[in-house]
Amino acid sequence: MNRNRFSGRIPSTIGNLTKLFELRLDGNTLDTSIPSTLANCQQLQLLNLSDNHLSGPVPIQIFTLSSLTVTFNLAQNFLSGTLPLDVGNFVNLKELDLSDNELSGSIPHSLGRCLSLEHVYLQCNSLNGSIPSSLSSLKGLQDLDLSRNNLTGSIPQFLQDFLFLQYLNLSYNQFQGQVPKNGAFANRSAVSLVGNGDLCGGSIELELPPCSVPTNPVGRNKSYLKVVIAAVSGVFGTAGLLYIAISCILKRSRARSSLTFPSSDWNSNFSYRELEKATSGFSSDNLVGTGSFALVYKGLQSQDRRPIAVKVLRIQEKGISKIYMAECEALSNIRHRNLVKVLGCCSDVDSAGRDFKAIVLDFMPNGSLEQWLHPEERNVNAVNDLNIFQRLSIAIDVASALEYLHYCCHIPIAHCDLKPGNVLLDNDLCAHLSDFGLAKFLRKREDVCGQAQSSSVGIRGSVGYVAPEYGMGGAVSISGDVYSYDRIGEDRAMAEAKKMRSEASSTSGSGGNGGRGESVVMDVGRRKSTCGYCKSGARTSISHGLWAHSLTVDHYQALLDRGWRRSGCFLYKPDMEKTCCPSYTIRLKASDFVPSKEQIRVSKRMQRFLDGTLDVKKTDKLTDELNTSGGSCSTANNEDTSFAAMESSVVDCKGKDKADQLMRFLSDEIDNTVQLFIKSGEFSSDQLPKASVKKVAPAKRKLQAENSEELIFSCNIAFQIAATVKRLKKDAKPTKSSEHDVGGKGASGDLSSKMIAEILAGHLKQPTEFCGLLVRACNGHINFYSATQQMDLVEVGGVLESSPTANCANDKHLKKSCRGPQGQHRRFEIRLKRSSFDYEEYSLYRKYQLIVHNDTPDHVTESSYKRFLVDTPLVHIEPNDDNAVPPCGYGSFHQQYLVDGKLIAVGVIDILPKCLSSKYLFWDPDLAFLSLGKYSALEEIRWVSENQVHCPSLQYYYLGYYIHSCSKMRYKAAYRPSELLCPLRFQWVPYDIAKPFLDRRKYVVLSDYSTLQNGGLLPQDVLVNMEEQQNDFAQEASNDVSINEEEMAEVDSDLSDDESDSEAGAATSLALEDVDLSNVLFGVRGARLRYKDLQHAFDPSQRRFMENQLQRYVRVVGTELSKQMVYNLG
Repeated sequence: MNRNRFSGRIPSTIGNLTKLFELRLDGNTLDTSIPSTLANCQQLQLLNLSDNHLSGPVPIQIFTLSSLTVTFNLAQNFLSGTLPLDVGNFVNLKELDLSDNELSGSIPHSLGRCLSLEHVYLQCNSLNGSIPSSLSSLKGLQDLDLSRNNLTGSIPQFLQDFLFLQYLNLSYNQFQGQVPKNGAFANRSAVSLVGNGDLCGGSIELELPPCSVPTNPVGRNKSYLKVVIAAVSGVFGTAGLLYIAISCILKRSRARSSLTFPSSDWNSNFSYRELEKATSGFSSDNLVGTGSFALVYKGLQSQDRRPIAVKVLRIQEKGISKIYMAECEALSNIRHRNLVKVLGCCSDVDSAGRDFKAIVLDFMPNGSLEQWLHPEERNVNAVNDLNIFQRLSIAIDVASALEYLHYCCHIPIAHCDLKPGNVLLDNDLCAHLSDFGLAKFLRKREDVCGQAQSSSVGIRGSVGYVAPEYGMGGAVSISGDVYSYDRIGEDRAMAEAKKMRSEASSTSGSGGNGGRGESVVMDVGRRKSTCGYCKSGARTSISHGLWAHSLTVDHYQALLDRGWRRSGCFLYKPDMEKTCCPSYTIRLKASDFVPSKEQIRVSKRMQRFLDGTLDVKKTDKLTDELNTSGGSCSTANNEDTSFAAMESSVVDCKGKDKADQLMRFLSDEIDNTVQLFIKSGEFSSDQLPKASVKKVAPAKRKLQAENSEELIFSCNIAFQIAATVKRLKKDAKPTKSSEHDVGGKGASGDLSSKMIAEILAGHLKQPTEFCGLLVRACNGHINFYSATQQMDLVEVGGVLESSPTANCANDKHLKKSCRGPQGQHRRFEIRLKRSSFDYEEYSLYRKYQLIVHNDTPDHVTESSYKRFLVDTPLVHIEPNDDNAVPPCGYGSFHQQYLVDGKLIAVGVIDILPKCLSSKYLFWDPDLAFLSLGKYSALEEIRWVSENQVHCPSLQYYYLGYYIHSCSKMRYKAAYRPSELLCPLRFQWVPYDIAKPFLDRRKYVVLSDYSTLQNGGLLPQDVLVNMEEQQNDFAQEASNDVSINEEEMAEVDSDLSDDESDSEAGAATSLALEDVDLSNVLFGVRGARLRYKDLQHAFDPSQRRFMENQLQRYVRVVGTELSKQMVYNLG
């Protein structure tokens, strides 16, 4: 039960678990006191309650658990009180850890009875007194840590007799006197004694001053010796009094003395006044950096005018004193050319009498690596680019510093805050690692993951660079620094990507490379991460990754059609055979789209909201009922029954059946209208012919259409009615003719087909508009057209323009979004803008993530938002005159939805040569009743349909990944008819064909069953599933999350070099072993070379490694793309 998020008190009933052997509750947020009932667990061998918020004294009853044999760990809590004598009952215990608490009193002498102890950790408490002599019986001790207490007296000589002692830390106490020389004391890396000012002697390695102990000369008499001792004592006494007097004078001249450190390189005599003068009164003109815990000023030393950096800590911040001590402790014990040089420190009071703490560092004139990687974010002017050699040199410098901290210090140190802002560059661009405020000393143990001595302030590290395990309460280790180092490398790659994308955009704007730019990628390799869908907890999500410095829309389209997706500038492709939740790319052809009842209902609800006729409270209640009932298809609005019948007729049809049913519906409406005229007496016979609406041939549609409309259906019933009425009039008496006139024309009026068509068309407007059609009489024909033009707002190049688009689609739900508001209404706008940072969008995104996804505020930052939804590698393509590009161009866009000028939703999309690819949607949680996720998908499908006029190749709508094993993903298949991408042969297979096979297995080679769509017979279970899935979609559609919620969390993944079970399995994969690598395109220092021209530059071992990497790369991107995209080597 460790490393979870349990909170509150430990229940006293836990004592009922009398058969319990182990209890691990460490790494939670449990508080209040430890229940004394734990003493009832008399078979308990291991008890670990560390890293919680427990307080109060340790119940004395727990010390009666003589059954404890493995560990008794209460470290990193807020426990108080003293250690009782009963601790001696742990006679069989191997590890005792009470570190990082608030324990006081002396170390009980009864601890010496615990003869089995091997590891004792009592550091970071307030223990006093001396080390009891009874501990001499603990001959098996391997680790003993008593640091950071108030222990006094001398260091016992018996400690040097412990043969197995490997780690001894007595630092920061008040020990004095001679230090033993043998045993563990002879190994400097095994012993830490810093912070004890009056120690002497010991081995030469410890570098302590020699002890001045007078000895008795042979032959001297006792009286002479007494005289000498008295004289010496008098001299030293006088000197001591003088020293005390001088110290008091110095204390009065300075409110607080500066800290002292053992190294002679440190100048601990900096005063507040000196630093104030050096920085011109801490002028804002000299402020060169700010952080969460400190401000950094540039200054000049008064003696030699040497430039210095003064790091002033924000004394009001919680825990700042511990950070100050941690940094001072770390810096006073380490020296390396790639660590920032510390000149001194100051612990004083300022002119107002407030505490003042500062650290004085060597000034680095070239600033931080952050300023070089992201100059525009720091408002730094004219920062030169780092070339490949300088970047490599900086990487080596930082790696050297980490190697020293992790492996060369006598106690390993984890930096815990490695990021570009903490890498400083000198005149020669040599990197120096700085800011050790969060550093932790690690025990010298095999895993270097034990408890540390320095303080903890929240999550250690900076967002974007901190290791994922730290965010979940994991122990600090050197692995966290390695992870942060890797993130810095990725940050360098991202900075280079921005530059290259800018250059690529310039090239495309000038017509270079055919106006499409260039694709430059960096192979990240196979990655494993935790899965957000199955919540397995382990790193079972496996994918291949690429960093895209720049990417053309054509290449990204090709990658999508091979199962890739992007998250910011990071491209990823699931390893479908190995990953826990196979992700199939899903798409639909916009022109074939058939809306479901639920989707039509969403569009109608939005229109009523815009018209001002929607009862929001009633809608909220209805939405709750629908969700509770599993997505009922009932509707809340009072529609005409004929309209409801039409809606059912339209929705139930699919494919070409839809057109047939719609023609039957229109024919019935015409017949109903004719019957109304017969009943009113305007038509003289009830034996008129039945109407028959026919579909217009595609070749004749545009010829008979007006403007941009398209003629869909036509009916010639007016000719038949006119002929019938005319025939009846010939047989009728002339005096009766007036009774049968149409439109009051009298006896002289002829019944023309044109007149009849106009009258019927006038009565058919309402039901046809409901279908998204227009009805118009034309020379006796009743014609049904597609709806009229619509004006969309398209933002191009930052200027908002009104741009005509093609006609709306025929479906009712799309017509409702086109139709103007009626009566009291709200103003609705859709704006399409290039991908860029917009603070209003970010505010909406933050609100959405916090409320809908329950993210913590620390994880929803501007930088994470930019990386995920703003940064894009796609090279933007402007529209041209050959109708091959839509009016907005190709690239990455944000589609904004606004009501009365207020932003309510943003869809992040990529517009590519063949498709609109939906990436993410975030919306206002206050408008959840509008189902904006579904509505935005309908709008995006409509956009594709309309823009086929400008770009005929633009036909598809990509919905991202579909995970059949994840029920929350099923709603994507409700956008019908959809297709899934075969993960092996990259062929598209209808969802209806794939579903029954996915019901049986997570991973399916879909193309094996693609022949079923070409005249093959479907298995019986397939037919049954096709009949049932509409009900499934209706139930699952109630979860209105955005159309593409998936995000590749590359920050929570790691590299995997194990390719033994990689992409190409022998049983199911194609023959990929003989991949042709000769034409793979490389980028080396700005040059473009084929591998066949470059392979001779590698030695045999390098060539084998490179070719293994390239084979994996070619398999995942394809042979053709490997020849076109640049494989970047720096």
